[in-house]
Amino acid sequence: MLEDFGYEVIEAADGEEAVSKFAMHKDKIKLLILDAIMPKKNGKEAYHEMIKIRPGIKTIFTSGFNEE
Repeated sequence: MLEDFGYEVIEAADGEEAVSKFAMHKDKIKLLILDAIMPKKNGKEAYHEMIKIRPGIKTIFTSGFNEE
């Protein structure tokens, strides 16, 4: 849906890949949309690594399931 509105989307299969891709494209990315529950690193863990790379990045956390 985001691509239909002209946004470029960079997908990651898990939290570790998300951090890696963010590090490669940190100056290009304007918004993070992170799933709270992901393999290898959950959304919160990935986010904490990403804000060390680029503090203040806008972020939306989402999930279809969250026990908290």
